[in-house]
Amino acid sequence: MNALHREQIASDGPAAGWKLVYYSSASMLDWSSYLEKNQFHLIWNTSGAGIIFSGDIRMSVTASTFSVCFTGEHIQASRLDDRDRHEWTVLSISKSWLERHLADHLSQLGKQIHDLLYDERTQQKGWYEMRSMTLIEKDLVRDLLDPPASKVVHDLWYQAKVKEIVYTQLLNDNMVSERGAGVVHPKLKQIKVEQAQSWLRENITEPLDLNRLAQHLTWSPYHLSRSFKQLTGRTLSEQLRIMRADYAAELLETGSYNVTEAAMAAGYSSLSHFTKIFVREKGIKPSVYMRKRVRRA
Repeated sequence: MNALHREQIASDGPAAGWKLVYYSSASMLDWSSYLEKNQFHLIWNTSGAGIIFSGDIRMSVTASTFSVCFTGEHIQASRLDDRDRHEWTVLSISKSWLERHLADHLSQLGKQIHDLLYDERTQQKGWYEMRSMTLIEKDLVRDLLDPPASKVVHDLWYQAKVKEIVYTQLLNDNMVSERGAGVVHPKLKQIKVEQAQSWLRENITEPLDLNRLAQHLTWSPYHLSRSFKQLTGRTLSEQLRIMRADYAAELLETGSYNVTEAAMAAGYSSLSHFTKIFVREKGIKPSVYMRKRVRRA
């Protein structure tokens, strides 16, 4: 059995409030001793597979996934036999560090996180969640292992990055399934809505997939839908419909696209459906719009 390679990338220093560790191995092994109880362990599993369990709770960890685990009991963790090399990065944050840094933000805590910090029964029961890593999170892992900052300010960069991760992964209800839990900060809402609009523009010809979009933004589908409606006055579907009509209109104005070509370029396979949508948004048939615009040019 090959040895485990373990490299501590950064830590909170003597306070030992958090530590970031990179692991790799070419074979199956037990790494339970590195997962302490009463700590939040955020695990970015780049490759390979494993299991994490405590008591009656068991979580299978697969490649390209992000997971969070916390328990007041001893944690068992093993890497399974896999053809791929095992690589994973773990940010371990102590309960006491979170209590200190979140003391002024209790109203923003989801019920799950609040109870894990302050309710002994919930602590003993534990919390295990896993989902696929997004492209943003894959970039995050690369930055954690190779910070985009000079070595002189690495400590400062990691301190700020850990707080950012805590906010985005634990405070915005990303991993919590209860819809009513947590309060999302207005600035975070605005950022996520703007990112959603950019994503819609970049994928304007694709059918709207709420789960895929939410995963890309590392946000819950519920909060994304609700926040988008609150800030824009439109649903995501309505926004995509408007964007498609605007895009088709731009193509028609060039004089290089006929109505059918503009409809297909904007993501519509049905010309009649496209015409109906275009009339609803522009108040005029696309054929008439094209003639008027081309003639004016």
